[in-house]
Amino acid sequence: MPPQMDFILESVPFLRFMLQFWNLVKYVPAYSTRLKFDSGVWSVLPPNSSDKMGVVDPVWTESNWNTIGIRVYTVQIAAYDRVVLFGGIALTILAYLAITVTRTFVAKATKRD
Repeated sequence: MPPQMDFILESVPFLRFMLQFWNLVKYVPAYSTRLKFDSGVWSVLPPNSSDKMGVVDPVWTESNWNTIGIRVYTVQIAAYDRVVLFGGIALTILAYLAITVTRTFVAKATKRD
């Protein structure tokens, strides 16, 4: 977590309460873009060879990326897609009928004369 965040979280009571949720996010240092915005103009700062990880211009990022990989999917047969489609339609119709029958039963059971 950036050092500035520690100060902010400790100085504000509500954020101090929320400190437990900050522990779920892991911030890691990132390489600086060396971008500077001044008077409506973006400019690139010159590189500083002695500043290995951008301590002068600190940038922090959330580390939640997995390693780069590839997934290969196989195409299933069309008959399986049809079974899933018609199964979903049948389940929807059965759910509608069950709701209708239940409503009718409850309406008759709670009917008062």
